[in-house]
Amino acid sequence: GPRPESVASVVIERLTGWLVLPLLSVIGLVVNRGLLPDHGAATAALVINTLALVGLISVLYLASHQKILGRFKAHENWLQFLGSVHLGVTNLRKHPADTRKLVLAAFAFQGTLVLAAFCAARVVGIDEAGITAMMAFIPVVLMVQVLPIGISGLGVRETALVLFLHPLGVDNTQAIALGLALYFLNLSASLVGAPAFAFGGPKGQAKADCADTDVDPGPEPRA
Repeated sequence: GPRPESVASVVIERLTGWLVLPLLSVIGLVVNRGLLPDHGAATAALVINTLALVGLISVLYLASHQKILGRFKAHENWLQFLGSVHLGVTNLRKHPADTRKLVLAAFAFQGTLVLAAFCAARVVGIDEAGITAMMAFIPVVLMVQVLPIGISGLGVRETALVLFLHPLGVDNTQAIALGLALYFLNLSASLVGAPAFAFGGPKGQAKADCADTDVDPGPEPRA
């Protein structure tokens, strides 16, 4: 489809993480209050959650104003991507029912990632961190790992897991193993979409469109 709308859809999907992940983390910390006095790990989680929510509010404020990000919609260079953020936020405000569905889908998706991390922790022998502990800290790890200071979060994710799980009695080697397990889980799930990139996409659609629009011109007129 059109590039601005495509960019807007991706940006909005990413912004839902800034909302859902901090909320999941706070829920985990509230339900399991024993995690709070833990040598600073919970404090770090609360700080990161707060920064994410403040960042979300700031982006929504800037994107909702025509004079700030909206003025970039007509640009033909990379600045049009800023206008795409305005386009996405504007459409969310016009379609509140779809916005609610989007948030519910985001909770389901991010919740699945937390559950997958909980299962992976059991596989590598981590029994000290229960489901509420994973709910409190895994969302923060998911936010930290997207920082542009590593390749696919390698190293960043593992360091964050050591920081958050060590106060719970988890050995550092197990925390690192969990991080690598989550990386390979995500990679394996992503590879399922590889055939669509290899064999599908615009080329196949273009051929179908051409087939639909071909018209038999009939016999050529005789001289």
